[in-house]
Amino acid sequence: MNSKEKMALNLGVGSIAFAVLMLELSLIRVMDVILAPNTGYMALTSAMFALGLGGIYLYLFQWKHGKNLKKVAFLSLVFAVIVPLVSVWFNWLPFSLTINSDNLTQQILAWTGMYLGLTLPFFIAGIILSSVFQDYSADIGRLYFYDLVGAGIATFLFIPLLPYYGPGGFLFVSAAAGTFAFICFFRPSRIVVAIFSLITLVFLTTPLIVDDYIEFAGHANKRGNDTHIKNGHRLLVKWDPVSKLDVLKGAAPKALLFSLDGGEQGSWLKKFDGNLDQFYKIRREKPDTFFFGRNSIAYYLADAAGKHPESLIIGSSAGGEIRAALAFSPTSVDAVEMVGSIIEAERTTFGSYGGELYNQPKVRAVAGEGRSFLRSTDKKYDIIQMFSNHSSSSIAQGSGAAGTVYLQTEEAYLEYFSHLKDDGMLQINRHIYPRMLTTAAQAWVRSGRKDFWKHALVLETTVGNMDTLPSLLIKMQPWTQSEIDTAYQYVNRMKSNFVVRPGKSHPSTKIFAENILGADIIPTNSEVNGFEIRFATDNKSRLPYDVFVSVRSGDDGTELANVRIDGSEIKDSKPLSFEHAPIYGAKGKSLRYEVSAPLATEENAISVWLSTSNDLNISLLPGTKLPRISIAFNPLNTADNLVPERFLQKPFPYDEASELPWDITPVTDYSPYFGMIRKEARIINPSQAAMLDKNTAYLMNRQMQGGIPKDWMHLVVVALVSVFFSIVFLLLPLLKTRKEHHEWESMSGDIVYFACLGFGFILIEIVFIQLFSKLIGFPTHTLVVVISSMLIFAGIGSSYSKRLLEKSNNHTFIFAIIIAYLIVFVLTFEWLFYALLGFPLSVRIFAATLMIGPLAFMLGMPFPIGIMSLSGSSSYAVPWVWAINGFFTVLGGFLAIIISIVTSFGTVLLIAAATYGIAMIVARTHSIRLKNEKFLLASETA
Repeated sequence: MNSKEKMALNLGVGSIAFAVLMLELSLIRVMDVILAPNTGYMALTSAMFALGLGGIYLYLFQWKHGKNLKKVAFLSLVFAVIVPLVSVWFNWLPFSLTINSDNLTQQILAWTGMYLGLTLPFFIAGIILSSVFQDYSADIGRLYFYDLVGAGIATFLFIPLLPYYGPGGFLFVSAAAGTFAFICFFRPSRIVVAIFSLITLVFLTTPLIVDDYIEFAGHANKRGNDTHIKNGHRLLVKWDPVSKLDVLKGAAPKALLFSLDGGEQGSWLKKFDGNLDQFYKIRREKPDTFFFGRNSIAYYLADAAGKHPESLIIGSSAGGEIRAALAFSPTSVDAVEMVGSIIEAERTTFGSYGGELYNQPKVRAVAGEGRSFLRSTDKKYDIIQMFSNHSSSSIAQGSGAAGTVYLQTEEAYLEYFSHLKDDGMLQINRHIYPRMLTTAAQAWVRSGRKDFWKHALVLETTVGNMDTLPSLLIKMQPWTQSEIDTAYQYVNRMKSNFVVRPGKSHPSTKIFAENILGADIIPTNSEVNGFEIRFATDNKSRLPYDVFVSVRSGDDGTELANVRIDGSEIKDSKPLSFEHAPIYGAKGKSLRYEVSAPLATEENAISVWLSTSNDLNISLLPGTKLPRISIAFNPLNTADNLVPERFLQKPFPYDEASELPWDITPVTDYSPYFGMIRKEARIINPSQAAMLDKNTAYLMNRQMQGGIPKDWMHLVVVALVSVFFSIVFLLLPLLKTRKEHHEWESMSGDIVYFACLGFGFILIEIVFIQLFSKLIGFPTHTLVVVISSMLIFAGIGSSYSKRLLEKSNNHTFIFAIIIAYLIVFVLTFEWLFYALLGFPLSVRIFAATLMIGPLAFMLGMPFPIGIMSLSGSSSYAVPWVWAINGFFTVLGGFLAIIISIVTSFGTVLLIAAATYGIAMIVARTHSIRLKNEKFLLASETA
């Protein structure tokens, strides 16, 4: 093969690797949007498995050695044709996260079809790469260099090009790379080259000339997002590097919905003429009734103290918090928003609609990440505020397997406290307030302060839908009773008090024929003259039978009242009120409510919504009036608080916390999985003993589906799929090998060797993405820097591996350097990061690259060295070890998340070091040394 042919082969491999990485990243973002963030992780694992499956196919059905470039070229062309059709296929299939008995068969077929469409391009790419690596295994160092660098370039370009192409457009970019690979592999005549070069250009430019983007249809209709788009209500669509932004009208009167990632998150831009004087006037004229929402509590308290605060809003989104801040005459407002497209949209397209919030003189808008911004400034604030701020993007998080929340760690709270004035206040509206308290408390102690509980106040919704955001307010000075009373009275200005109405949780067993549902209720009022109830009808618009509700005495079973409900009046999941004969003197006595449907059959039966504790979801009328907002954590009366003082001190009582049914332990940057709180797959009830608030219990129980929590579903699926593929990747090839007597020298050692390489590399990559986000700040920047650096430097290491073997047959020192580097990094990275935090972003990125580069250079050598050891008589095994490497990459990524949740990122890196230690032991065996000597002899002869 001459130099021209070698370069064409190199570029072909690099192009396929580029196409694969671009397609993989695109589908991760697509699944985030059209379904849910965790499904993006399943797309990633599916792609990796499919790549390895291509190697297994080639191993089981061997091609004739050395005559396969034409086949590879043809497959590259097939890849290029298939990839753009993925969006068409996804849009046609009706797969959904809503699966029930009525659509079970349809969904099984739809999900199977989606999975096949998802994996087919990667399967083809797996055949292409493993075939080339097998046929040219003696040149694997050079080929692997182009493979890794091609993938690294795709990663580097993905983020900056995403706003222009969108994931749908990137499918065409992948197709263009596949077409270019066809030219490289096939090496056709000049006319054919010209034709396919034109096709490549068409693929690259098509997404740029179409209106908006090449879209994937939604399959979850989150917040009604898909319906609004279908009805023509979308005013703007923008693929931001962090999240997809849709601006929708019609979701509410006089407001636009800024919807992120297909409705995963959303915020409102209210119609506003920019006149702030109207708010000042109302405050002056109606000081006792003026209310500006829960996001204004800290500003109201500052105003009551006569302050004009300097404030910081982390996650300013559509501007609701900015407007609330401006209503209280602040000195300045720094508004940090990670989705820069929101700031751009409000400054341009929708500026006049929303009152030019981001253009107000007192507002300084920053497109960035909160902690990164705090590190870049010495400014201290009167108020730091976050309102339900987190990213729903797998790309931004670095891993879609489990959401990392770096804004809710001990180190994050240290940042907040250090940037507050001596009398400043932190307001956070977010779920899971008990864990916020334990985490903030440890940061408080670490900052040299005492008695954290005297500084924390939590306000939460008393009744109604439990999917609400508690308000945590932490003052740098202790709370006074007067301040608590002021905050309590202010938040209870929200409209009017309302009737206690439990939110729905899950349906009861079916009610039909002789099957009835009964529940005992103890009224709090003296008189009961009706009830409110929710039925579950499986989306039926009307029922062909009547439903009866009888009320009996809990003492002797005497019937006190009976209500017949016409089937046509029953609406699915809607609260329905019915009156019955008054029952006097009912307070404190047991009443039994029984629901029956004697004419119903099992096929058209009805259910009733139950509470999280499996009680009948029924409210008695007249209802009990309660304040809308209550004090959930009182700094001056800690005896009744859900979280006791001993959990807010140092050392934290881990032994006692381990006995609780959920995870309340403080969160750190070493394991920042704030939302991973579930210990068991079961319904869990709120209680003082469990330190579990009703809001968190509601969130956990709402995730339960078919006995498996939705927040675990993707991990369970990956675990089960891994078991299946372990049979495909390990057992089937092993049976074929033994049946055909193709076992090679040190086969078991080679299998362990390549398994260790895949497992160890991904452990390091995933942890580095998480850890370096602390240094670099912006998560998308971190993703590009870490993955590109690791792939490109590993590619350079790969290209050097052949030269290394020519100089020395003993390459175990590579593993020794990797192990030593990891240990030193674990011991020193915290100190290094701290020393670098004050430098500009460009310096931090350069420093991160310098830290990653040398290690990645060494990591790139073991794989090609192992492949070269199989050259010659054992080269037929290359596709299998390629597949094993890929399989253990998926398995390692899965276990990296699990281990880091249970322990820490440092532990994962030490396990990676141990894994490379095992590879080193295998590499020192006599058989591998002999094979390398044979390779060198063959190279010299050639």
